[in-house]
Amino acid sequence: MISTGAKYNFILSSWGLQYLRPHLFRSLEYVQGDKIKDSILGTPVFDNVIFADNLENPTMQIEIDTILIDAELTKLIQKTSVTGRNGRVKEYIADDDWRITFRGAIFSQVKDAYPADDVRILKNLCRVQSQLEVSSIFLNELLGIDSIVVERFSLNQRSGKMNAQAFQITASSDLPYELIQEVDNA
Repeated sequence: MISTGAKYNFILSSWGLQYLRPHLFRSLEYVQGDKIKDSILGTPVFDNVIFADNLENPTMQIEIDTILIDAELTKLIQKTSVTGRNGRVKEYIADDDWRITFRGAIFSQVKDAYPADDVRILKNLCRVQSQLEVSSIFLNELLGIDSIVVERFSLNQRSGKMNAQAFQITASSDLPYELIQEVDNA
């Protein structure tokens, strides 16, 4: 019998991610004891990601279960040198956008068939020239991110994996904004 740790190591190394330290965390649904479904790999899915051009009325949408998300938040700090003082004076300006990296794979339901339709949908979504809406417990409820702007998209071929397509998306969080035109009534 293969131990659980061996399964994770096999999956990580087969996708070229052997240098990552896997970190399993409990999502909100996991704490409640419910899984969303089982992945194509047979593992329970406690969180997945849905990318859509509009979640309420999508023209393009894809749901991905086999995905890892890295999120990084940097702060905008103004650093000023002062004569006669060691170090610089730091002034907090604001939080920058979240930098998010999605690493995952799209699988075909058929053993020896390439998932061409889903790859096309993901490619077209990444080429949208506005923000994408995302649905994920990790992003929505824990980080407060509902939409992203795709900055980079890459597809990586893997030998021996005809029914799978690995991908990586680098994105920034996007906050909705509204421009208000002031009218002078004078």
